[in-house]
Amino acid sequence: MAYKNMINLKKLIFLSLLSTGLLLHQAVAEESQTIQIQTDQAHILRLDKPVKSVIIGNDAIVDAMMQDSKTIILTGRSNGVTNLVVMDQNGETLLDENVMVSQNDLATTRVFRGTDVSVMSCTPICTPKVIAPKL
Repeated sequence: MAYKNMINLKKLIFLSLLSTGLLLHQAVAEESQTIQIQTDQAHILRLDKPVKSVIIGNDAIVDAMMQDSKTIILTGRSNGVTNLVVMDQNGETLLDENVMVSQNDLATTRVFRGTDVSVMSCTPICTPKVIAPKL
């Protein structure tokens, strides 16, 4: 009886580990569908088909510029998550992805004074970080 219970327990553990692995695989696959960009950095998207329109959910987070009919340049503007939809001449969706923009902390220092926060770019002398307005 104890031997049979041990076999059932091993089967249960195996199935639990298998299902956990499948769930983790799915989570990684979903995460890989997000385009990740840092603020003030450009990301090049090359597509197989010509693009007619590019739609950004929130252009305060990411900016898109068409370089040519098959190349889009994305620039991270501020921290956040939005979406990007790219359509062809027939109105077919070529791409529908999330875009996550995170802070570029390379050579960046934050100075806290009470509730005020100043972001400084230290390359090598620290000066206030310039945030360009949207044109």
